[in-house]
Amino acid sequence: MFIVILKKLYQFVLFFVAVSLLGIMHSYAALITYEFSGIGNRIFEHNGQSGINTTVVNSSFFGFNLKNDDVFNILITYNSSALESNFRQNYPDQGTAIYSSGLINYIVNIGEVDYSFNLPGNIQIWDNRFSVGSYTDAFSISNSKFFDNDLFITSSFGMFDRTGQSQTGFLVPENLENIFDLSSNIFHFAWVDRNNGNQLHYYGTAKALSSISIPESPSPYLLGLGFFCVIFCRYKKMNRCD
Repeated sequence: MFIVILKKLYQFVLFFVAVSLLGIMHSYAALITYEFSGIGNRIFEHNGQSGINTTVVNSSFFGFNLKNDDVFNILITYNSSALESNFRQNYPDQGTAIYSSGLINYIVNIGEVDYSFNLPGNIQIWDNRFSVGSYTDAFSISNSKFFDNDLFITSSFGMFDRTGQSQTGFLVPENLENIFDLSSNIFHFAWVDRNNGNQLHYYGTAKALSSISIPESPSPYLLGLGFFCVIFCRYKKMNRCD
């Protein structure tokens, strides 16, 4: 009886590990990477003491030189199989789905500054959401980062279709080029000093996007295949011993 229980337990452990490997393989295949490039069109400084916003053509507010026409490049990797949050369930009239950890990687270059966000970020999907006088579809990402010197940065990028006919449903799109064009998009980056409340905001528009094909490592698939072979052999062996 004890041997039978051990066999059942062993089979359960093998099955659990096999299912976990399938999940890892599926998640790996669902990662999608895009690169966007564009040019700035506006920057403004916010004075934390006076509360006044001042539009400028260049700024050294945070110790580096930033111009309103600086070129930007962003590299994103997102998970098209990410789990949706409860936002749409709680607010069904908003026409918005939020995937809280859908953005896996986000690298930004603006002029002479570079930032890499090392924590998962949000993906928002709009399907016929009423915005700015029209029903709009959208794909947008956002992320934030804190630094030890009380600097806080936040950034977002969104692609919009003001006709509301691009996005059908709330699934994360696997191919952005086939759903959205660059006729309506907004890139935003902001620096915030948490000590004095000073802020610097940069806005731009993407002019080009390209899908980055990352060769998939065969390791997860070979590991999965090998493990299934082991399971099969062990299972056959156990059956012969019963």
